Amino acid sequence: MTSFTSDDHLKHVFEESPCKSRDAICNLCQNNVSFESHAYYCRECKSNFHKDCLTITYAKIHDHTLNFIRRYISVRCDVCGQTHDDIKMYTCLQCDFYVHRDCIFLPKAIKITRHSHRLSHTHRVPDGSWCCEICRQGVHVGYGGYTCTKKTCDYVVHSYCATNSHTWDGKDVEGEPEEEIDSEDDLEALVEINAMTNDLTRFDVDDEEKSGHCCQEDCAFKIDVKCASYVEPLNHNAHPHPFYMAEYLDKIVYKCFGCKESSRYAVECGQDYCIFRLEFQCVNLPKMVKYKYETHPLFLCYYDRDPFLGVLEWCDWCEICEEDIKDFCLFYTCYDCCTNLHVGCILGKYPYLKSSHKIKVSGFEVEIALNNGASSRPSCYTCNRICLDKLIFMGRDGECFCSIECISFTK
Repeated sequence: MTSFTSDDHLKHVFEESPCKSRDAICNLCQNNVSFESHAYYCRECKSNFHKDCLTITYAKIHDHTLNFIRRYISVRCDVCGQTHDDIKMYTCLQCDFYVHRDCIFLPKAIKITRHSHRLSHTHRVPDGSWCCEICRQGVHVGYGGYTCTKKTCDYVVHSYCATNSHTWDGKDVEGEPEEEIDSEDDLEALVEINAMTNDLTRFDVDDEEKSGHCCQEDCAFKIDVKCASYVEPLNHNAHPHPFYMAEYLDKIVYKCFGCKESSRYAVECGQDYCIFRLEFQCVNLPKMVKYKYETHPLFLCYYDRDPFLGVLEWCDWCEICEEDIKDFCLFYTCYDCCTNLHVGCILGKYPYLKSSHKIKVSGFEVEIALNNGASSRPSCYTCNRICLDKLIFMGRDGECFCSIECISFTK
């Protein structure tokens, strides 16, 4: 039996001997320790340790061998920049390097739901005043973190924020090609390819409207360029897993987790155990918006999926309408001062319609107009209620409608 002891600081006292328990769990990796295999045991805390877990070689995060520190130590991790009150720390004896065990296995390249580009791990965040783009807290300069791979993008996040299960799907994308759309020409080419994949004989793009339509005879199929350009898998900041197009069937209607509306066109989570779905209107919502009474940007998030929103217990109402933010829905929030807004309150009921355009609803033509907040707002021709939304619909004879539903009911 071999013992390691020290009198200068509190630490594990290891005894090397065959494991005497069939239920022993390694304190470091949390895996089983085989019965009668040679391992280390600490009597003081009754913990077992694999021999291989005490020394880690060929770690992605560092070039040298890392050794487990058996004593209690409070030191800032060089990889994540944080100080945790635990004793699962490793060090490099050659270069004064300290790291949490969990940080040893961080991936070098990842794709998260909150940013459109890939992120790569850096051992040292560049000098400057940096704020984590996820939790909005300061980033320690000189320690590790994740930065955008694009040289023109100043996106920086904490290591633990970037690799949280709510923002990252757990996949290391190092060495994998990254698909990019750099110009409108590339976008139109991608639309053409997607159209061919969906058996459309020809697909034209309208430069003015940025929409497309199938030119096959007897086919009235139309699609927005952005929707046509989606490539599977699709990442979205409301959910940590990638999305795939839900199967289109005549009798199938999908319920959107973001707005609770039903739609025949949706994307769904690719994980077998997850049934999270979004309709395309929610998929296309902007990830960030500006609010005139808020100095910080507001980010799109999902109530049940964001670990950084515990503060919502005290401020779970919309600043515009002052009504509650419903559980399990999409909304916008400011991580700095907890300003929360309903999607409809900040973007309006019809965020994808443009003013001055004309549309037909049930054969009735109307022109879309801005409801500019004048002292006297118009009343709806159908329901007689005050039109409160950002847009109104004007008929040829001066009729005013507050919604598409009200247009449908007009005679």
